[in-house]
Amino acid sequence: MSGQFTVVGLGELLWDMFPHGKQLGGAPANFAYMTALLGDRGIVASRVGKDRLGQEAIWQLKSSGLDTSHIQTGGTHETGTVLVKVDLKGQAEYKFCEDVAWDHLEWTTDWQELAIVTDAVCFGSLAQRSETSRLTIRKFLQSLRADAARIFDVNLRQGFCSAEVLRVALLHANIMKVNDEELPRIVEMFGEKIDDEKKVACWLAKEFGLKLVCVTRGPRGSLLVCGDSVDEHRGFTVKVADTVGAGDAFTAALVHHWLRKTPLPEMNRAANRLGAWVASQEGAMPAADEAVLTEIRSKMRRGSFVPRRARPISLRNSPPWLPNWASFTPLPAHRNARTGNVRTAAQHVLVDADVRVRGQNDRKRHGQLSLTAALPRREASKSRSRLKATVR
Repeated sequence: MSGQFTVVGLGELLWDMFPHGKQLGGAPANFAYMTALLGDRGIVASRVGKDRLGQEAIWQLKSSGLDTSHIQTGGTHETGTVLVKVDLKGQAEYKFCEDVAWDHLEWTTDWQELAIVTDAVCFGSLAQRSETSRLTIRKFLQSLRADAARIFDVNLRQGFCSAEVLRVALLHANIMKVNDEELPRIVEMFGEKIDDEKKVACWLAKEFGLKLVCVTRGPRGSLLVCGDSVDEHRGFTVKVADTVGAGDAFTAALVHHWLRKTPLPEMNRAANRLGAWVASQEGAMPAADEAVLTEIRSKMRRGSFVPRRARPISLRNSPPWLPNWASFTPLPAHRNARTGNVRTAAQHVLVDADVRVRGQNDRKRHGQLSLTAALPRREASKSRSRLKATVR
């Protein structure tokens, strides 16, 4: 992982009111929570009321490891809530309360300073339903560095978003995420007649100068369009608990790998994997599962999981007696369920990419180098030479 990035979820912070109880949510908060689980600095930039729900929201986010210093409080407006109904298939329906705290986001010196150090921000259309918050969000986006990732997560629920709001938001963004159900509505709102998803995504990218367009397809995976590159993923099959927050988790993994310049196919797989995991859990902010998170943080290759620290390695000035198999393209990797250690099938590549030599005697006897992935400390100390490998 190349350092920690500052990633902001900007917009609504609210409580999802389920029949069985309440859970903290809102796309920006869900996104920031998943970002923090993946190892970056996840920040929620929103507003809550001076009520018990607002105090509970801040306390819960703090206890989850999120930076809450940029959550605004005050005014007479209550903390936002949304009534959630989940059908037998796990699909959620939402009814948002209006004129609540996050409808009154204020542009402050604190937020201006935050924008300057932000590496990526995710904002949506829902938080722009009021003019006050809409203008504040635009000022935040205009204050970002030129190289910052600006992700627009489209949400057309309850008709809060107009074509003009969409257009301006897309002009401020460089990444767009939309689901396949809302994509035709966007095309219609812009007065276009394009039926094919790929063609629509390419048109949006060209029309608004977007670096990446993502179309999520629920259980059927997703489509990514980046310049001339297109990647589709079929998704992962899981037993769905509910879909609340699955799309936000998808976005968090997508941004995590975008900031690290991960290839498109691996980025797509990681985003689908995290989204599927959240869909298999109850609520949008499930407790961390380190095994899943480690998998997501790693570059996910098709066919097998290759851990981040066991990337391909190369040798400088390779000797002529180096065996042919040692081209150092990693073999399919396996994780030891008891110890958590990762080894390749042939156990030739060490997790930290160190290659150790058993000694000069092996080379003399067999005429080739004998490699091992996990020499005990005592054996390692007896080795008369050591070949240092560099990670690509």
